[in-house]
Amino acid sequence: MTSRDPIIDTITARVIIKQKYLDQILAGKKRYELRLRRNNLREIQPDDYLEFIDQSTFQIKNVWDYNTVYDLPEDIDYTNFSPEFTTREIAIEAALNLYPIKNQKKYGIIVIELNLDKFNLP
Repeated sequence: MTSRDPIIDTITARVIIKQKYLDQILAGKKRYELRLRRNNLREIQPDDYLEFIDQSTFQIKNVWDYNTVYDLPEDIDYTNFSPEFTTREIAIEAALNLYPIKNQKKYGIIVIELNLDKFNLP
């Protein structure tokens, strides 16, 4: 353990993220992370911690479960997933490129809202 780490004992999940999306999170432009609910993400809940591959750690503010991306609400701000996701359709297409519908139906998906005020950088 390093000196930065009272949090490290409470990390619930570690995930890989593309640098582009991590940069958006670190810049405060991306608050939501969409993932399949499997492996180390099956049990996450608000107030847990999520660590990305660069060791940036964020507290989880909310977690919402859906069967597939088609079940995502129409009235949310999809730019919270990524600034270029200006419409629901663009966000769904991007999610389908990452997570085939058969995997979504098998595992379900989760939307993780990150608390951008509670994070720890490496």
